Amino acid sequence: MSKNRIRQFLLCGLAAVFLVEAGIALINPQAGMDRVGYVVTSPDALNEYRAVYLGMFGVLGLASLVRSLASY
Repeated sequence: MSKNRIRQFLLCGLAAVFLVEAGIALINPQAGMDRVGYVVTSPDALNEYRAVYLGMFGVLGLASLVRSLASY
């Protein structure tokens, strides 16, 4: 197995983890917050959680997926 193929599998795995985290933040944010230990202490805390876990992790997952498919 070549190094490029191993890199592609690792990027796909990383993309899957990021996209699952983003999906949990979208569908059931309270379960996601409980799982990672995030506590809502202010009215803006839920927005911050969604920005990080949905926005950033979603984009990182998509970027990793695109990069893994581009190296194929």
